[in-house]
Amino acid sequence: MAASIASQVTLDGKARFEERGDPEVILRLAYRNTPQNEWKELTQEISSRMGYGGTVSQVAAAQPEKTADPFWLSYTYHRTDYSDWKEHRITLPFPPMFLQELNEAQKKSKDPLPLGSPQEVVHETSLKLPEGIQPLVPSNVEEKSEFGEYKATYSFENGVLHGTRRLSLNLREVPGAQRASYSVFLKAMQDDTQRWVILIGNFDQDSPLRKGQALLREGKNADAIAVLEKASEANTDDKQIAFALGTAYLRLPDETKAAAQFDKLLADKPNAATLNGIAYEYANANRRLKDAQDYAARAVADTSAATMKIDLDSAGPENFLHMGSLAAQWDTLGWVKFRAGDVQAAEKAIISAWALWPRAVIGEHLVEIYEKLGNKREADRICRLALSAPGLNDEPDTKEKLQAAQLRIGITKPETGTVNAKSYHPPGNAQVELSEMRTIKLPGKVALHGKSMTALFAIVIENGNRTSKARYISGDRDLISAGKALASANYHQPFPDDAPARVFRAGWVSCSKYTSECTMILFLVDDKPSLGMVKPHEQ
Repeated sequence: MAASIASQVTLDGKARFEERGDPEVILRLAYRNTPQNEWKELTQEISSRMGYGGTVSQVAAAQPEKTADPFWLSYTYHRTDYSDWKEHRITLPFPPMFLQELNEAQKKSKDPLPLGSPQEVVHETSLKLPEGIQPLVPSNVEEKSEFGEYKATYSFENGVLHGTRRLSLNLREVPGAQRASYSVFLKAMQDDTQRWVILIGNFDQDSPLRKGQALLREGKNADAIAVLEKASEANTDDKQIAFALGTAYLRLPDETKAAAQFDKLLADKPNAATLNGIAYEYANANRRLKDAQDYAARAVADTSAATMKIDLDSAGPENFLHMGSLAAQWDTLGWVKFRAGDVQAAEKAIISAWALWPRAVIGEHLVEIYEKLGNKREADRICRLALSAPGLNDEPDTKEKLQAAQLRIGITKPETGTVNAKSYHPPGNAQVELSEMRTIKLPGKVALHGKSMTALFAIVIENGNRTSKARYISGDRDLISAGKALASANYHQPFPDDAPARVFRAGWVSCSKYTSECTMILFLVDDKPSLGMVKPHEQ
């Protein structure tokens, strides 16, 4: 299928099927036994049974009697409100692939498992996305066995997401001793065919919600309220509008109206993002801090628990993307505790957030904590780094707060970046220091065989465990052995407390014959390269 999605969340495509073998016989009989003027209804039924809820038109098919060539079928497909676009995720318009699932008794059986006739199924799709929208390209998959092979490849170019899935079955039955291998094979295929494609970009930039959010970022709270109140009247159930309106009221400030908006969201089983957002707004306003701490703690607990359900071998792009959410929730929890006067607990939470996701706003919070603790040198150092960190414009006053802090601290001069004469050490380059935060030195030696090598790895750091787990992704295969060194490396990633949680990161391991040690440079948690991951051991 070649398709495109319009900004109104409508998918239009042109589908073509070509069959040879057993399925071909069934299709030929179906179209031979159906009058040609009813082929559209027949094709609509076939499309619906494959899970396509839209409508078909312009149906064409090969004459069923012409058996010398493969049977083909084509039609135009139209679907409104496609997939899960509202949640910024979609499935690709592929037909389903079927293999028999095994129950526990069948998995333990030693009898051969029938597969049917050997076959090859190839599905191809291209999906053009609206301008300004990009996918987190799914990882490629390749699973091989004696009885079959499943391979999926994905790419994104010039606004079009391409995907190909190929299932080849070579034997009529799976040998009884390979039933476990069959279960692994089936899971790899199902994980691929059932996963979402996460979308990022500028969604509905001209909507009232986006206009209201833009006004809030500019500090124009009254103007934002005017836009959002009108949008709320027309969209009474829209949670995003309700949250933005509550935020605008709180910043006015009008605590009563803000709480009314937030309470509507809290009454409807709020997710971690909603809890965190409300807690952060209350913390910024220095209001309802007891409630804010409860919401922030619940958000961290929910996200932390979710990370414990993910295994590194099955972790996908969305799991790495969620590390930014975890860091933001740690920051919110720390910020609430700081506002409430628990500075020590606040420091632990925000240091954890800063180590995972060094953004300007998180750095500014850490600066205020160090000032409160009387640690001027560390406050000054974080201040310099935060002014060079990403996200300086996430909130309208972050830069001004950091520059004001430099004046109060009195070590670094904001206008020149130089230090006062009383400082013992000149300041380092902030960008270099930020990069060094993501540079991990690997313990031990790695055999290089006389050359330099690089490889992409993913890691998981679990709270309370001294060792980590590493997964080779791609690159020089001679570096697979570096996984042992990665497991014992120090990633300098603290956690706010003793609660179970996992941090997932990815980065390049580099070893050179000109240096004495190997290093890993971690991607930022919101870097797209860290999310474009492929299956283990795929070159």
